[in-house]
Amino acid sequence: VLVFRSMAAFVACRLRPWLAPSLRTMVRDHMPCVMVTMEETAQIRPYATQRHQKLILAAQKRNRQRKLEKPPEKDKLAWMKSRKLLIGPRRETYEDRLKEPPIDDVFFTDKYMPVVYPAADAIAMHRETHHPTVLDDPDALLYAFVELSLKTKKKTKFREDFSGTVLYNHPFSITKREKRIIALCKNTDMATEALAAGAEVAGGTTVIKRILAGELDTKLFDYILAHVDIVQDLPQLRGLLKTKLPTLANGKVTNNLPGLVQGYFKGVDFASKSDQQELDYGFVEVPVGKLSMPTEHLIDNIRTLLLCIDGFKPKTTDPGTFITKVELKCPPTAEKFIIACSEFLDHYAEEEEDVEVKVEQ
Repeated sequence: VLVFRSMAAFVACRLRPWLAPSLRTMVRDHMPCVMVTMEETAQIRPYATQRHQKLILAAQKRNRQRKLEKPPEKDKLAWMKSRKLLIGPRRETYEDRLKEPPIDDVFFTDKYMPVVYPAADAIAMHRETHHPTVLDDPDALLYAFVELSLKTKKKTKFREDFSGTVLYNHPFSITKREKRIIALCKNTDMATEALAAGAEVAGGTTVIKRILAGELDTKLFDYILAHVDIVQDLPQLRGLLKTKLPTLANGKVTNNLPGLVQGYFKGVDFASKSDQQELDYGFVEVPVGKLSMPTEHLIDNIRTLLLCIDGFKPKTTDPGTFITKVELKCPPTAEKFIIACSEFLDHYAEEEEDVEVKVEQ
């Protein structure tokens, strides 16, 4: 006796011998019989077909190859560079460029090693592009792009981001907003001179009490400077001022308070930036003046900036290794000219000579 779920199942079982193999499988899957006779046994395959077996083996082979291609942790950065998976600014190594200088005076700059110009020549070339007959922007700001090596003695530790203020010997205006400064000193005459130099608030213990009471919000001020005669009263402000607390180490405590106020009033703030993938890479981009300024003044400002940045070098590293490259930029053009750091800092001369020897080899 045959028992079927439906008439359709009965018809399918009777017609299955005359159906194509693909249709047999479909009929068997969707219209199975509950009971069949000995003559009509159900065709069941508990294993993959030959075609499916080949697909499974190919997928397993691809997985094994993918695991073999996975880089170890120490070579992960190099692997990401080769696959161009890194995004953002990177230190250029120029490994794929020709080491010999070009024969002709017209050549592709991306094929040869970059030219290192004297600072005066780089400034002159920027002035040509910003001439009134070209871009008509002779007062454009000149920027120094400084690349840094954030390495320390420990391979797993790197220099953290830092910020500061550079006091140029030849100041210039960047924005119209005037900086707000608090000058702390006990001498009344010196407080008056600090106010004349540009400080908004000046005084001694009275000003400190106002800060502690909350009457004077220090968050609204850019800098807090102090004279050496009031250094003993400053520790009580440490909890409120935090990084703004004036100390001898950060250069905000001095004997010449009016001069310091005048310098910070026209000073330029800067902050370094690091990279999340290339942990030893950092850079600072700071304006050093205007193209209309004398070349000597611009060069002196560049020297002042590099001295200030080099002061943030990790204490455990060798001198002459913190700043790796200096470029001069002048928006809106994308041109950038490399200048030698040894032109301004003598202790970088030996490091640059070692690099040149390695390149020649």
